[in-house]
Amino acid sequence: MIPSTMSSLQDTMTSVRPPWESDLVEALKVSLQLAKEEYRIRIGLGHALQILEVDPHSVVMCILPINPDKLKNPLSHMQLLLIDAFCSENNIRMLKVQCAEDLLSMIDAKYYEQRMQLYEGEEDAEDLPEDGFEDGLVLIQESKNHYLEDQDLRKFYDIAAKHCHTRPIVRLRS
Repeated sequence: MIPSTMSSLQDTMTSVRPPWESDLVEALKVSLQLAKEEYRIRIGLGHALQILEVDPHSVVMCILPINPDKLKNPLSHMQLLLIDAFCSENNIRMLKVQCAEDLLSMIDAKYYEQRMQLYEGEEDAEDLPEDGFEDGLVLIQESKNHYLEDQDLRKFYDIAAKHCHTRPIVRLRS
């Protein structure tokens, strides 16, 4: 096989998703959009810790990047490992994504964070942690309306976990 054909074949193989991954990514997009509209997304380590400490059963899914080595702060890396363990211990579904930037751009994280501060009120906004988006951690909280879309996300996650025999890792861009 000539090198250019081999390279083309490798590109094709890496761009083809298994069916479970496509279904999971689509369900994630829909669930994130609904959660964004209802301010049920928490971005960053500090916000996630607040929810996990108070009401871990309200979490639909915890989403972490698989590239934590890009973190500037070793303490943040260790905290992400602890969140990973906490989610395992509390049966919280944890999805890993290959690129945190894709996830944060999908939810328009900076705009969303500004809206959350307005939604929560000024005095609450002062108490919010200023951890930014560098860790790429995102939580989706349960809706009071119990949307079928969140149930679909859970269902497709469970299917993916069975295929992977571990926590699924997905690519958000094809």
